[in-house]
This record gives sequence, structure tokens and C-alpha cells, in this order.
Amino acid sequence: MRARSLRQSSLMLLTTGLFILQVGETVRAVNPKSAEELLSRVKVAQEGSSSKDDREEAIRQIPFTKLNAVQQQEVRAIVNSTDLFRRLPTLSFEVDPSVYRYFVQHPDVVVSIWRALNVSQYQMKQTGIQDYEADSGDGTLGVLEVLHRDENHQVVLCHGEMTSPILKRKIRSKAILHLVSVYSSDRSGRTFVTHRVDMFVAFPNQGFGTAAKLTKPFSSLIIDRNFREVSLFVQMMSLAMMHQPDWVEGLTGKMEGVLAIRKKELIDLTARVFVASQERSQSNATAIKDEGQKVAIKPLDISAMK
Repeated sequence: MRARSLRQSSLMLLTTGLFILQVGETVRAVNPKSAEELLSRVKVAQEGSSSKDDREEAIRQIPFTKLNAVQQQEVRAIVNSTDLFRRLPTLSFEVDPSVYRYFVQHPDVVVSIWRALNVSQYQMKQTGIQDYEADSGDGTLGVLEVLHRDENHQVVLCHGEMTSPILKRKIRSKAILHLVSVYSSDRSGRTFVTHRVDMFVAFPNQGFGTAAKLTKPFSSLIIDRNFREVSLFVQMMSLAMMHQPDWVEGLTGKMEGVLAIRKKELIDLTARVFVASQERSQSNATAIKDEGQKVAIKPLDISAMK
């Protein structure tokens, strides 16, 4: 019974178009034995929360002034009728900012990489400048629209629909996802991102909204862990570009379901990241030799996320 409840919670989250769950499966499939060890690379700066205070703060931090009148109305309607709110954990990890931004801006590339690795049948395609359609392959469909994106914020509107043999009718949902990201670096030039997601999910069917609240403890645990695994996936791709560019280029050749230009963009990005990493390593080696000591890491500052 518990396993079924967990699966229903997972599917429920997928109906919002939040594809975090599948990335978690990808990380475990690629290296299941060392998953916990790898996860230690991603630091939890603050645990996830569903508290009323955090929900109110999350609402205040939505950049409504950056949205047009229609978008503001739709976002407020979902936020005000939320059945499930979750502030995912605040996480910090080393990553090249250009890699992080690219994957945030092109989620279809991420999905294509999963398929190229043969660890997922999940599909996503770009249907507009800021629009995407997603299909989990199990009867769950999602439509995502990026309402606003800048250096530190991304607001996404999701419409989800799930068909299940255990349910008599389709389950529909709407969600707002607000990603907040800040960057920092140490004296050696290593860069870090600290990010979190505020998630507001509303179900038009009141009965299902009530059921969703009952399974909230399970779904929160799942989504929190998988958000951490998403972060690990991005970090590992960044490290691969720095140290194994040939592997990334080979992987790019296997990608399907994306615009042709995306493959070239990814190869060009990998080349830039690799060259920058080599130059930084050489510069650091020279600096260490000259100074006679290693460079200290500057602590991450997450105050900018407030």
C-alpha cells in the first residue's frame, strides 16, 4: 500500500510538468552503488519546507512586476488556490555557470541526454520560444511555459494531465515553479551555484486536491531528494565538460528529439568550458607556486536569495 501511495505521489508531481523525478532515476541508473557518495557533492544549505511562513515568503518573492497582466492573473489564481506548496531544499554545488544556465534554458536537451544514455524513455520537445511539451511514457503529459527568466529567477507555468488505469478519469493540474539561483566563486576561480525551487500546485478536482494533501509527506520526501539528484546531474555534466570533452561530444552525437542547433551549441559550450578549465588550472598552478600556499575557498553566501 505504501509503495502504491509513493508511486501515486510521484505521478502526481509529474502531472505538473516537473520532470525532476526522472533525473533522479537517471543518476541512480548511471551509478547506483555510489549514489549516496555522489550526492555528498551537493550540499544542503537549508532543508525543504511546506510551512505557512515559507509559503507566504515564496509568494512575496515571485517577480510579479516582470509578468504581463494576463500572466500575473494566472499565476495569482494558481497561487491562491494551491493544494500543494513546497519550498524545495536550498542546495549548493560547484558548476560552471554557463553549463548551469544552458541546461536551465534548454530542458529538452537534458531529457535528450537521458535518452542518449539509455536510462529513460521520457520525452520533451520545444514547441515555441519558451514552450515545451513533455511525455513521461506512462500516461502523464505536461505543457511548460517559461513566463519569465533572468540571471537569478525563472518562473514556469505547468499544465499537467495524467491517465491511470486505477482511476476512472483524467487528473489535471496546474503549477507554478519559481527557480531562484545565485552564484559565487572562490579565489581559485571555481564557481558555485546555490538554488532552490518554490512549487505551487493546484488541482481543479477538489477530491483529488484533498488526496494530494494526505500524501504530501511522502511526495515531499521524493521531490526533495530528486531535486538534489537533479543538481548532481548538472554538476556531473559540468565536470565532464571540464575533464572529458570527448565523451560529451560523443554523447551529443546520440541525442534525438532536439533542434539540430542544440547539438552544435552543446559541443561549442563543452569546448569553451574545457579551455577555460585548462587555463584556470594553469593559472592556479602558477599562483600556488608563486605564493607557496594553496588558495582558500570563499564561503558561499545565500543571503541574496532572501
